[in-house]
Amino acid sequence: MKILQGHSYSVLFLMRMVIMVTGYDGNCVLKMNPHETFLDCSRKNIVDVPTDIPHSVTRLSFFAGELHRLSPSPFLKLTLLNSIDFRWNKISVVMPFTFNYLQELTLIDLSRNFISGIDKGVFFRLKSLKAVINDSQRNRRAKRRMLPSIA
Repeated sequence: MKILQGHSYSVLFLMRMVIMVTGYDGNCVLKMNPHETFLDCSRKNIVDVPTDIPHSVTRLSFFAGELHRLSPSPFLKLTLLNSIDFRWNKISVVMPFTFNYLQELTLIDLSRNFISGIDKGVFFRLKSLKAVINDSQRNRRAKRRMLPSIA
């Protein structure tokens, strides 16, 4: 027992590392720690947001992907999600009410996409939302009046 007590930190570190390298759906990596559950789908050739994302995910990244449009169905059960990174995709359409059920969401990064406008219904019910980042050359044509003001 003394040996285990002396090496308990190493055992806990090893257990954490095993969880962090556990894969999700063969494409994404699910990283877990006591403070967050992060699903990293960055740099994958994913064209649609998966509909079977674990409901415990708090942070989600599709950085540098192949997404073209965002619709509500993949996000319906993700009530704990607080940030989403969609930078450097090919998103041109964000359907109304896409993020309606994400009451904990504080940040959405849509930079470096092909969005020409965002309907105000996209962010309508997001009371916790603090920032929508949509600042890129690719999004230059986006009509700023269509983006909500976030105080």
